[in-house]
Amino acid sequence: MRINADLADLRAFALLAELGHFTRTADALAITPSALSRRIAKLEESLGGRLLDRTTRTVSLTPIGIRFHTRLSSLLESLDACLEDTHRLASGLEGKIVVACFASLSHTLFPQVLASFHQSFPNVQVGLRDGNGVQVLDAVLMREAEFGLTTLSGNMQELVCEQLGHDTYMLVCPSNHSLAERTCIGWKELAQHRVLSFNPLGSSRRQIDPILEAHGIALPWFHEIDQLSSMIGHLEQGTFMAVIPSLMGALAHNTTCIPLVEPSIHRPIALIRRRDTSLTRAGQAL
Repeated sequence: MRINADLADLRAFALLAELGHFTRTADALAITPSALSRRIAKLEESLGGRLLDRTTRTVSLTPIGIRFHTRLSSLLESLDACLEDTHRLASGLEGKIVVACFASLSHTLFPQVLASFHQSFPNVQVGLRDGNGVQVLDAVLMREAEFGLTTLSGNMQELVCEQLGHDTYMLVCPSNHSLAERTCIGWKELAQHRVLSFNPLGSSRRQIDPILEAHGIALPWFHEIDQLSSMIGHLEQGTFMAVIPSLMGALAHNTTCIPLVEPSIHRPIALIRRRDTSLTRAGQAL
């Protein structure tokens, strides 16, 4: 059988058991002694037995009251701790949020953002899931990340998207390469060179390839690389060139970035989240 009891009545009994005095307990609760008596009487009626023995001067617990108070005290402590923990999580005072972010942004701007975020939320842990645009999209759709920072592409029907800006593509080559003095270079000219690219299933290739084909430009790719760290290592080796987003251009040392034109291809950058999920306070701040 389930017994219903008001939380206020339970707290009143617990405090009365600790203070052992009706007037002091009523004052602490900011109610009258008669109101306190009614609360205790209602609780006793719900439980079906007396919890207190009262005289004009003293209050003592009955055997039932002693046992009840022992168990109730620990439950109220657990409840208060639960409420406090939940409040701290909801207020962004502590906890953990998981963010998915495409690699070029996680290597460049995100460290600065995270450092600033920790000044306001020092006890909130951040889990970064960095990868390509497809992986970021999947992490948000599968609820592995609270939100994602990625390029706008693919099926976004289940998502709320807020565009934050855009990025362009550049040719990165060794600083001593003959192209390094150029202020820009056309996509068609890349056919004369062996150009590194990311995986064709990644967001960059999925955006670039259809645009070049629509302009009748042969795809310039020769070698293909999956990971950003591998791409940077190849570029710093000094003999390779690659097409990468401008956000990533500064990552490779001893290289030069040259804007690509005819056509100029821009990729929109957006914050994405599921339509059925709201951001936590910490997530909003980040």
